[in-house]
Amino acid sequence: MFAVCGNEPTINVYDEMTRKLVVNLSGSATGLPGHELRVFAVKFDKNDENLLCSGGWDKTVQVWDLRMGGPVRSLLGPSICGDSLDLFDGFILTGSYR
Repeated sequence: MFAVCGNEPTINVYDEMTRKLVVNLSGSATGLPGHELRVFAVKFDKNDENLLCSGGWDKTVQVWDLRMGGPVRSLLGPSICGDSLDLFDGFILTGSYR
């Protein structure tokens, strides 16, 4: 699978073989709101193919579970406006323009 983010506050996850949309992640499926503004960075967890993190202009990092179809955690803080998000050894690393 691969994830695409951009101008909208949503993330599209596609099947790499068929190039078809698997899920559109936009929040509210799990009761958490998801992103409110543009998403700039998204990263899959190497240890769990169902988890990914995303960050953008809304000063949040969202942790998504594809099985749930929505965010399972939200972290406040970094204003991400580029590809400055990574997952390493159980930690979420971000960069912020502020």
